[in-house]
Amino acid sequence: MLRPILLIAIAVFPLLFGEFVFSQGAVQEAERRVQRQRREREAFDRQQALFNGPVPPGTASVVGRSVVYSINRGFGNTMAMLGAANNRELGAELGFSEEQERSMRAVRDELRWQMLMKAPQYADRFKKMASGEDPQTIQADIEKDLQEITDKVEKIATPEQKKKAQTVVFQGMGGLNSPLINLDAMSALDLTEEQKKKAQEKLDASEKERLELLAEGLKLFEKAVQLGGPSMSEEDRKKLEEEARALEGRALAAGQKIGDQLRSLLTAEQLEKEKILLANRPRFLPPLPRRMRGETDPEYRPGADSWRPGQGTPDENRGRSGRRPFPRADEEP
Repeated sequence: MLRPILLIAIAVFPLLFGEFVFSQGAVQEAERRVQRQRREREAFDRQQALFNGPVPPGTASVVGRSVVYSINRGFGNTMAMLGAANNRELGAELGFSEEQERSMRAVRDELRWQMLMKAPQYADRFKKMASGEDPQTIQADIEKDLQEITDKVEKIATPEQKKKAQTVVFQGMGGLNSPLINLDAMSALDLTEEQKKKAQEKLDASEKERLELLAEGLKLFEKAVQLGGPSMSEEDRKKLEEEARALEGRALAAGQKIGDQLRSLLTAEQLEKEKILLANRPRFLPPLPRRMRGETDPEYRPGADSWRPGQGTPDENRGRSGRRPFPRADEEP
Protein backbone atom coordinates (compact mmCIF):
# COMPACT_ATOMS: atom_id res chain seq x y z
CA MET A 1 0.00 0.00 0.00
CA LEU A 2 2.18 2.88 1.26
CA ARG A 3 5.27 0.73 1.29
CA PRO A 4 7.12 2.38 -1.61
CA ILE A 5 6.62 5.82 -0.12
CA LEU A 6 7.66 4.66 3.33
CA LEU A 7 10.84 3.13 1.98
CA ILE A 8 11.70 6.46 0.41
CA ALA A 9 10.99 8.08 3.75
CA ILE A 10 13.28 5.77 5.70
CA ALA A 11 16.06 6.39 3.24
CA VAL A 12 15.44 10.12 3.64
CA PHE A 13 16.35 12.43 0.80
CA PRO A 14 19.97 11.49 -0.07
CA LEU A 15 19.11 7.84 -0.69
CA LEU A 16 16.23 8.53 -3.05
CA PHE A 17 18.37 7.39 -5.95
CA GLY A 18 20.14 4.49 -4.27
CA GLU A 19 17.88 1.61 -5.30
CA PHE A 20 14.56 1.82 -7.06
CA VAL A 21 11.43 -0.22 -6.63
CA PHE A 22 12.20 -2.78 -9.29
CA SER A 23 13.93 -6.08 -8.61
CA GLN A 24 16.54 -7.68 -10.86
CA GLY A 25 14.43 -10.45 -12.34
CA ALA A 26 12.60 -13.14 -10.43
CA VAL A 27 14.39 -13.23 -7.08
CA GLN A 28 13.45 -16.06 -4.74
CA GLU A 29 11.48 -15.02 -1.67
CA ALA A 30 14.20 -15.97 0.82
CA GLU A 31 16.81 -13.99 -1.10
CA ARG A 32 14.43 -11.06 -1.49
CA ARG A 33 13.84 -10.99 2.25
CA VAL A 34 17.58 -10.97 2.96
CA GLN A 35 18.10 -8.16 0.47
CA ARG A 36 15.25 -6.19 2.00
CA GLN A 37 16.68 -6.58 5.49
CA ARG A 38 20.07 -5.41 4.26
CA ARG A 39 18.59 -2.34 2.57
CA GLU A 40 16.55 -1.48 5.66
CA ARG A 41 19.56 -1.75 7.94
CA GLU A 42 21.81 0.24 5.60
CA ALA A 43 19.17 2.96 5.15
CA PHE A 44 18.55 3.16 8.88
CA ASP A 45 22.28 3.36 9.64
CA ARG A 46 22.79 6.08 7.03
CA GLN A 47 19.96 8.23 8.31
CA GLN A 48 21.34 7.91 11.85
CA ALA A 49 24.72 9.04 10.55
CA LEU A 50 23.18 11.86 8.52
CA PHE A 51 21.39 13.33 11.52
CA ASN A 52 24.04 12.28 14.02
CA GLY A 53 21.29 10.51 15.93
CA PRO A 54 17.55 9.89 15.56
CA VAL A 55 15.68 11.36 12.60
CA PRO A 56 13.87 14.55 13.68
CA PRO A 57 10.11 14.09 14.10
CA GLY A 58 8.21 15.13 11.01
CA THR A 59 11.03 14.36 8.56
CA ALA A 60 9.50 11.22 7.07
CA SER A 61 6.12 12.93 6.72
CA VAL A 62 7.60 15.87 4.80
CA VAL A 63 9.59 13.59 2.49
CA GLY A 64 6.66 11.20 2.03
CA ARG A 65 4.22 13.99 1.12
CA SER A 66 6.77 15.51 -1.26
CA VAL A 67 7.14 12.24 -3.13
CA VAL A 68 3.40 11.45 -3.23
CA TYR A 69 2.53 14.91 -4.55
CA SER A 70 5.31 14.62 -7.13
CA ILE A 71 4.08 11.17 -8.19
CA ASN A 72 0.66 12.73 -8.77
CA ARG A 73 2.40 15.00 -11.29
CA GLY A 74 4.23 12.16 -13.03
CA PHE A 75 7.32 11.55 -10.91
CA GLY A 76 6.40 7.87 -10.75
CA ASN A 77 7.18 7.68 -14.47
CA THR A 78 10.55 9.30 -13.78
CA MET A 79 11.32 6.69 -11.13
CA ALA A 80 10.41 3.94 -13.56
CA MET A 81 12.68 5.32 -16.25
CA LEU A 82 15.55 5.90 -13.84
CA GLY A 83 15.04 2.34 -12.62
CA ALA A 84 16.18 1.16 -16.03
CA ALA A 85 19.66 2.40 -15.10
CA ASN A 86 20.22 -0.77 -13.06
CA ASN A 87 17.55 -3.12 -14.39
CA ARG A 88 17.95 -4.42 -17.92
CA GLU A 89 14.57 -6.16 -17.75
CA LEU A 90 12.87 -2.86 -17.03
CA GLY A 91 14.91 -1.12 -19.72
CA ALA A 92 13.77 -3.71 -22.23
CA GLU A 93 10.14 -3.27 -21.14
CA LEU A 94 10.44 0.47 -21.78
CA GLY A 95 12.22 -0.08 -25.08
CA PHE A 96 15.43 1.68 -24.06
CA SER A 97 18.49 1.34 -26.25
CA GLU A 98 21.89 0.64 -24.71
CA GLU A 99 22.77 4.29 -25.25
CA GLN A 100 19.66 5.41 -23.40
CA GLU A 101 20.44 3.05 -20.52
CA ARG A 102 23.95 4.51 -20.30
CA SER A 103 22.45 8.01 -20.31
CA MET A 104 20.07 7.05 -17.51
CA ARG A 105 22.96 5.66 -15.46
CA ALA A 106 24.85 8.92 -15.98
CA VAL A 107 21.83 10.95 -14.85
CA ARG A 108 21.31 8.65 -11.86
CA ASP A 109 24.94 8.97 -10.77
CA GLU A 110 24.89 12.74 -11.24
CA LEU A 111 21.71 13.08 -9.23
CA ARG A 112 22.93 10.77 -6.48
CA TRP A 113 26.00 12.96 -6.08
CA GLN A 114 23.90 16.15 -6.04
CA MET A 115 21.60 14.71 -3.40
CA LEU A 116 24.49 13.62 -1.23
CA MET A 117 25.86 17.14 -1.46
CA LYS A 118 22.47 18.60 -0.47
CA ALA A 119 21.86 16.09 2.30
CA PRO A 120 23.59 18.03 5.11
CA GLN A 121 21.60 21.16 4.23
CA TYR A 122 18.31 19.29 4.29
CA ALA A 123 19.30 17.49 7.50
CA ASP A 124 19.96 20.84 9.15
CA ARG A 125 16.61 22.19 7.97
CA PHE A 126 14.77 19.12 9.26
CA LYS A 127 16.44 19.58 12.65
CA LYS A 128 15.24 23.17 12.73
CA MET A 129 11.58 22.30 12.14
CA ALA A 130 11.05 22.07 15.90
CA SER A 131 12.32 25.63 16.32
CA GLY A 132 10.53 27.34 13.46
CA GLU A 133 11.66 26.02 10.04
CA ASP A 134 8.52 25.79 7.91
CA PRO A 135 7.85 22.15 6.83
CA GLN A 136 5.83 23.35 3.83
CA THR A 137 8.81 25.35 2.56
CA ILE A 138 11.04 22.29 2.83
CA GLN A 139 8.42 20.20 1.07
CA ALA A 140 8.16 22.74 -1.76
CA ASP A 141 11.94 22.69 -2.20
CA ILE A 142 12.03 18.88 -2.35
CA GLU A 143 9.24 18.87 -4.92
CA LYS A 144 11.20 21.42 -6.95
CA ASP A 145 14.27 19.16 -6.84
CA LEU A 146 12.18 16.18 -7.93
CA GLN A 147 10.78 18.16 -10.86
CA GLU A 148 14.31 19.01 -11.96
CA ILE A 149 15.04 15.28 -12.00
CA THR A 150 12.00 14.68 -14.19
CA ASP A 151 13.13 17.41 -16.57
CA LYS A 152 16.51 15.68 -17.02
CA VAL A 153 15.05 12.22 -17.52
CA GLU A 154 12.42 13.33 -20.02
CA LYS A 155 15.14 14.66 -22.32
CA ILE A 156 16.39 11.09 -22.76
CA ALA A 157 13.11 9.19 -23.26
CA THR A 158 10.84 9.30 -26.28
CA PRO A 159 7.10 10.06 -25.95
CA GLU A 160 6.38 6.37 -26.54
CA GLN A 161 8.77 5.34 -23.76
CA LYS A 162 7.22 7.88 -21.37
CA LYS A 163 3.82 6.35 -22.14
CA LYS A 164 5.20 2.89 -21.45
CA ALA A 165 6.62 4.08 -18.13
CA GLN A 166 3.18 5.42 -17.28
CA THR A 167 1.75 1.97 -17.97
CA VAL A 168 4.36 0.28 -15.76
CA VAL A 169 3.47 2.68 -12.93
CA PHE A 170 -0.23 1.89 -13.37
CA GLN A 171 0.53 -1.84 -13.25
CA GLY A 172 2.80 -1.40 -10.25
CA MET A 173 0.15 0.53 -8.32
CA GLY A 174 -2.37 -2.23 -8.94
CA GLY A 175 -4.69 -0.33 -11.24
CA LEU A 176 -7.69 1.78 -10.29
CA ASN A 177 -8.10 0.14 -6.86
CA SER A 178 -4.80 1.56 -5.62
CA PRO A 179 -5.14 4.07 -2.75
CA LEU A 180 -2.40 6.00 -4.56
CA ILE A 181 -4.10 6.12 -7.97
CA ASN A 182 -3.83 9.48 -9.71
CA LEU A 183 -4.82 10.95 -13.05
CA ASP A 184 -1.35 10.58 -14.55
CA ALA A 185 -1.21 6.83 -13.88
CA MET A 186 -4.86 6.38 -14.88
CA SER A 187 -4.05 7.96 -18.24
CA ALA A 188 -2.42 4.64 -19.18
CA LEU A 189 -6.00 3.64 -20.11
CA ASP A 190 -6.07 6.24 -22.93
CA LEU A 191 -8.61 8.61 -21.43
CA THR A 192 -10.40 11.26 -23.43
CA GLU A 193 -10.17 14.88 -22.28
CA GLU A 194 -13.73 14.65 -20.95
CA GLN A 195 -12.89 11.48 -19.02
CA LYS A 196 -9.79 13.14 -17.56
CA LYS A 197 -11.89 16.06 -16.34
CA LYS A 198 -14.49 13.82 -14.69
CA ALA A 199 -11.85 11.48 -13.25
CA GLN A 200 -10.02 14.40 -11.68
CA GLU A 201 -13.26 15.57 -10.09
CA LYS A 202 -13.74 12.17 -8.47
CA LEU A 203 -10.10 12.04 -7.36
CA ASP A 204 -10.41 15.51 -5.86
CA ALA A 205 -13.53 14.44 -3.96
CA SER A 206 -11.65 11.51 -2.41
CA GLU A 207 -8.41 13.40 -1.82
CA LYS A 208 -9.13 14.41 1.79
CA GLU A 209 -9.75 10.82 2.90
CA ARG A 210 -6.75 9.44 1.03
CA LEU A 211 -4.40 12.14 2.31
CA GLU A 212 -5.56 11.47 5.86
CA LEU A 213 -4.72 7.79 5.40
CA LEU A 214 -1.33 8.71 3.97
CA ALA A 215 -0.68 10.98 6.96
CA GLU A 216 -1.56 8.16 9.34
CA GLY A 217 0.79 5.82 7.51
CA LEU A 218 3.66 8.30 7.66
CA LYS A 219 3.06 8.95 11.35
CA LEU A 220 3.13 5.22 11.96
CA PHE A 221 6.40 5.04 10.07
CA GLU A 222 7.81 7.90 12.15
CA LYS A 223 6.79 6.03 15.25
CA ALA A 224 8.69 2.96 14.02
CA VAL A 225 11.81 5.02 13.40
CA GLN A 226 11.65 6.58 16.86
CA LEU A 227 11.32 3.12 18.39
CA GLY A 228 14.56 2.02 16.77
CA GLY A 229 13.54 0.80 13.31
CA PRO A 230 14.97 -2.68 12.66
CA SER A 231 16.21 -2.78 16.27
CA MET A 232 12.84 -2.19 17.94
CA SER A 233 11.61 -4.69 20.49
CA GLU A 234 9.44 -7.61 19.45
CA GLU A 235 6.59 -6.21 21.55
CA ASP A 236 6.74 -2.83 19.78
CA ARG A 237 6.99 -4.55 16.41
CA LYS A 238 3.85 -6.59 17.01
CA LYS A 239 1.88 -3.54 18.14
CA LEU A 240 2.95 -1.53 15.10
CA GLU A 241 2.16 -4.37 12.72
CA GLU A 242 -1.33 -4.64 14.19
CA GLU A 243 -1.85 -0.91 13.64
CA ALA A 244 -0.40 -1.18 10.13
CA ARG A 245 -2.71 -4.03 9.14
CA ALA A 246 -5.74 -2.09 10.33
CA LEU A 247 -4.59 0.99 8.40
CA GLU A 248 -3.87 -1.06 5.30
CA GLY A 249 -7.39 -2.50 5.41
CA ARG A 250 -8.90 0.98 5.55
CA ALA A 251 -6.65 2.20 2.72
CA LEU A 252 -7.52 -0.74 0.49
CA ALA A 253 -11.22 -0.15 1.17
CA ALA A 254 -10.79 3.50 0.19
CA GLY A 255 -8.96 2.39 -2.95
CA GLN A 256 -11.76 0.00 -3.87
CA LYS A 257 -14.32 2.78 -3.42
CA ILE A 258 -12.52 5.28 -5.66
CA GLY A 259 -11.72 2.51 -8.14
CA ASP A 260 -15.40 1.67 -8.55
CA GLN A 261 -16.21 5.35 -9.08
CA LEU A 262 -13.49 5.74 -11.71
CA ARG A 263 -14.58 2.61 -13.59
CA SER A 264 -18.04 4.13 -14.02
CA LEU A 265 -16.41 6.63 -16.40
CA LEU A 266 -14.73 4.07 -18.64
CA THR A 267 -15.74 2.33 -21.83
CA ALA A 268 -15.91 -1.46 -22.11
CA GLU A 269 -12.62 -1.37 -24.04
CA GLN A 270 -10.87 0.62 -21.31
CA LEU A 271 -12.20 -1.69 -18.60
CA GLU A 272 -10.87 -4.64 -20.53
CA LYS A 273 -7.51 -2.91 -20.94
CA GLU A 274 -7.18 -2.53 -17.18
CA LYS A 275 -7.83 -6.25 -16.73
CA ILE A 276 -5.24 -7.13 -19.37
CA LEU A 277 -2.60 -4.82 -17.90
CA LEU A 278 -3.03 -6.24 -14.39
CA ALA A 279 -3.06 -9.81 -15.66
CA ASN A 280 0.24 -9.18 -17.43
CA ARG A 281 2.24 -7.27 -14.82
CA PRO A 282 5.99 -7.47 -15.64
CA ARG A 283 8.16 -9.87 -13.67
CA PHE A 284 10.19 -7.10 -12.05
CA LEU A 285 7.17 -5.58 -10.27
CA PRO A 286 6.58 -6.60 -6.64
CA PRO A 287 3.40 -8.55 -5.87
CA LEU A 288 0.25 -6.72 -4.95
CA PRO A 289 -1.31 -7.15 -1.50
CA ARG A 290 -3.42 -10.32 -1.26
CA ARG A 291 -6.65 -8.37 -0.94
CA MET A 292 -5.92 -6.43 -4.14
CA ARG A 293 -5.49 -9.81 -5.83
CA GLY A 294 -8.90 -10.91 -4.54
CA GLU A 295 -7.44 -13.34 -2.01
CA THR A 296 -8.33 -13.75 1.66
CA ASP A 297 -5.63 -13.06 4.21
CA PRO A 298 -4.57 -16.10 6.24
CA GLU A 299 -3.94 -15.75 9.94
CA TYR A 300 -0.92 -13.46 10.32
CA ARG A 301 2.06 -14.17 12.55
CA PRO A 302 4.76 -11.47 12.60
CA GLY A 303 8.27 -12.54 11.62
CA ALA A 304 11.47 -11.31 13.16
CA ASP A 305 12.63 -9.94 9.82
CA SER A 306 9.67 -7.61 9.31
CA TRP A 307 9.45 -4.29 11.09
CA ARG A 308 8.23 -1.70 8.58
CA PRO A 309 4.63 -0.50 9.05
CA GLY A 310 2.40 -1.51 6.17
CA GLN A 311 4.69 -4.32 5.08
CA GLY A 312 1.99 -6.98 5.37
CA THR A 313 2.34 -10.71 5.78
CA PRO A 314 5.09 -12.89 4.38
CA ASP A 315 2.53 -14.38 1.99
CA GLU A 316 1.82 -10.90 0.67
CA ASN A 317 5.40 -10.69 -0.49
CA ARG A 318 5.11 -13.70 -2.75
CA GLY A 319 4.19 -12.88 -6.33
CA ARG A 320 3.13 -14.87 -9.31
CA SER A 321 6.10 -16.85 -10.56
CA GLY A 322 8.39 -14.77 -8.41
CA ARG A 323 6.94 -11.50 -9.58
CA ARG A 324 7.63 -8.67 -7.44
CA PRO A 325 4.63 -2.87 -4.92
CA PHE A 326 5.30 0.03 -6.72
CA PRO A 327 5.82 3.39 -4.85
CA ARG A 328 6.16 2.07 -4.56
CA ALA A 329 10.37 2.89 -3.93
CA ASP A 330 11.39 -0.74 -3.19
CA GLU A 331 9.90 -2.45 -1.56
CA GLU A 332 11.53 0.61 -2.46
CA PRO A 333 13.32 2.14 -4.02
